[in-house]
Amino acid sequence: MALQWHKAFGLLSLLATAAATIGFIYSKRRLSAPFRFRTFWFRTPISVLLYVLLILQPLSGWLLASLQGKLTTIFGLNLPAFATPSELLSKYALTYHVLAAGLILIIGAWNLGLTWGAYALGGLRRG
Repeated sequence: MALQWHKAFGLLSLLATAAATIGFIYSKRRLSAPFRFRTFWFRTPISVLLYVLLILQPLSGWLLASLQGKLTTIFGLNLPAFATPSELLSKYALTYHVLAAGLILIIGAWNLGLTWGAYALGGLRRG
């Protein structure tokens, strides 16, 4: 049961990230927060890395299930296999899947803290 929730959350996060990316690309509004200079220049590449990881993470889980020879079913929908089963490649895919999850949590927390500091506390820090 927990694995089904894990898969469903992965699919929903993929859809939400794809929608947010498309919305940001077509939006006329860009980042306008009063960031400090030392954090502004690397915030964009880190945010791009976060979005790339958020898109690749559910896909790597789907690939992992395919490499392990398991059928991926989400909300009763059977997804086709990405690859033929391979024990060696499934170990690499599992390693990536776990390490990328940790990296997403670290970058997401850092990005959230940076955004909170810029928007909520920005006026207090400038004065």
